[in-house]
Amino acid sequence: MCCLSFFAKVLATACGLLFVMVIPVSLWILNFTQVGLREETYLEPFQTEGFYENLVPLILPAMAESAQDDPTDPMDDMMLPGKLRFQDVVNNLDQDDWNVIAEDIVPSDYVKDEIESNWSTVLSYAKGDLLRLDIAFETGVVRENLMGPAGDRMVNRIFNSWLPCSAAEETLLENFIDGSNENFPYCKPSDASLQTATFALLTESKNQLAEDIPETFILREEIAKSENISLEQVDRNIYEAIQRPIALELALAPLTILLPCALLALIVILAVSSSKTFFAWIGWPVALAGIATLLPLGILPLMLPALTTGGGNVDAVQSEALRSVLRALIVSFTRPILVQGALMVAAGFISLFIAVLMPDPDEEEIPVIYPGGSTPGYHAPVKTSPPVSVTRTPPPAKTPPPAAPARKRQDDSAPRRVHVPIEVRKTTDEE
Repeated sequence: MCCLSFFAKVLATACGLLFVMVIPVSLWILNFTQVGLREETYLEPFQTEGFYENLVPLILPAMAESAQDDPTDPMDDMMLPGKLRFQDVVNNLDQDDWNVIAEDIVPSDYVKDEIESNWSTVLSYAKGDLLRLDIAFETGVVRENLMGPAGDRMVNRIFNSWLPCSAAEETLLENFIDGSNENFPYCKPSDASLQTATFALLTESKNQLAEDIPETFILREEIAKSENISLEQVDRNIYEAIQRPIALELALAPLTILLPCALLALIVILAVSSSKTFFAWIGWPVALAGIATLLPLGILPLMLPALTTGGGNVDAVQSEALRSVLRALIVSFTRPILVQGALMVAAGFISLFIAVLMPDPDEEEIPVIYPGGSTPGYHAPVKTSPPVSVTRTPPPAKTPPPAAPARKRQDDSAPRRVHVPIEVRKTTDEE
């Protein structure tokens, strides 16, 4: 019997440890399905953390890279003599200068309207409400600004941001304009004719970009062009990467809480024998599970630099802005996790505290009545052996008196005679 009890407690401990590992995953999945796919979870941090403003410097280089790169042309990445590519001009600018220049071409209100109009499409597709991810950005505002006065101001600011050319650099610039050299020095020449030619190169690069940018930037088509695959393959890749795992998670999310509940039920069956043991065996796994649920909240901020570090046009300013946005998203997404984890920790420690205060089931309180007093007192619980029952010897039974002999009963068949006494009185004459 002792071995069976020990084996049951070992199994209950294993179930408790498994509960501690399973419940954080279950709670994070449930909260993701409830909070992570709501539009309000993301739009509020986008507005409060300056996300749209910090995306402004990234929009135009991304459009230029998508519009001017041709994956089928192996010479596309090389600079051609006499021609400037706008994305190369931007890549050779100081980031602070480009941040100021881009605000005149790509307004932050335009970025906000385009992202908010497409964000609901992304979430609806992730939940399985749409068959394909139809994300489209209207580029009319950007194209009009490039071809208008804002584009001319941009060319002037780019030229003035360059450092003065040395004599060797002016020679390189002349050779580039003549078509004998493909190296552009990205400097400001002092010669008036070279300045005019440089302005013409920048204006032509800006106008070419405005012509190359499509009126509607469709994400599916841009992915197909950059990866040189068909639209059907793009839809299949997006489905396998986004919609299928999220749809499966949404379908199985309500079932994830059943396993932790089953583990708690096994603990109660295997180890609980009284109220004290119930609170003790339920308290420690619930408290540890709450702590395990809260641990990722401290790890996620440490992962933000790795998530936002990238190449291309993303510099330290944009990385910091993206980290701020992700931090705001984490706060919005994990607020329910913080509440649930804290409640579990509190419930676990309260259960343990109750278990400590409750008396041992093997102990009982024995009342003690003090002589001379009418109010009974009680000692502290002490262990007592079960009372021994003493059988008293009954007194000897008295001998009953002899019973009187029963009269013989008359035969019911014989007629009964009833003697009735009659008193006869004599008269005086007879006397």
